[in-house]
Amino acid sequence: MLLLAGLLTLSCSDDDGGTSGGSGVADSDPTLAAAPAAAEEPAAQEAAAEQAAPAGAVSSNNFDLKFIQTNQPCASCGIWFDSAELVVNYNGDNNKPFRKVQRGNLLIKQASGSVGKFQANLNAIPAGAGITKATLFMRLNTHEGIANSDNSSVIAVYDRPSGTKIRNITAAGDIKGKGYSKGNPNVPIDFTAYAKQVHGQ
Repeated sequence: MLLLAGLLTLSCSDDDGGTSGGSGVADSDPTLAAAPAAAEEPAAQEAAAEQAAPAGAVSSNNFDLKFIQTNQPCASCGIWFDSAELVVNYNGDNNKPFRKVQRGNLLIKQASGSVGKFQANLNAIPAGAGITKATLFMRLNTHEGIANSDNSSVIAVYDRPSGTKIRNITAAGDIKGKGYSKGNPNVPIDFTAYAKQVHGQ
């Protein structure tokens, strides 16, 4: 499976799981990745192992994702992200990793057909540099990011150009299950294997 960073554009109605839509882009925002990434657990390692780029994406440097909610457990259970930042560490980065930020009201909701998109071009990473870690920090809206009762939403992530499924993001395993919420909003999602493949490793 593959994972990518880019723009999410959404619109829906929600009492405590997300209510608006929009889009925005920023070149950098150091606060997005301020929260430490959670330690890798078996589920995270399995998700990373499943990432497999389609042939057309390999060595393309086109990190391009689409997010679709495939399980919406309640009427208000959309998931609303304010922004997303891709942080890619690589050999020789001198502690200055590649970063790409997308900001805006990013609501993903099955009932309204609201989907998210995130895209980044990795050409700025030297061709011979080995990627060691790629994390997409997805920041929940602190008022309506995820419904308090939502422990079972599922978001399927696809390579947008090919439609190949990359992985799932789940409320139980990746958000609530790891302690992330409207009060602790910077959700780290691992895309290392996908980033390596699109970069040609």
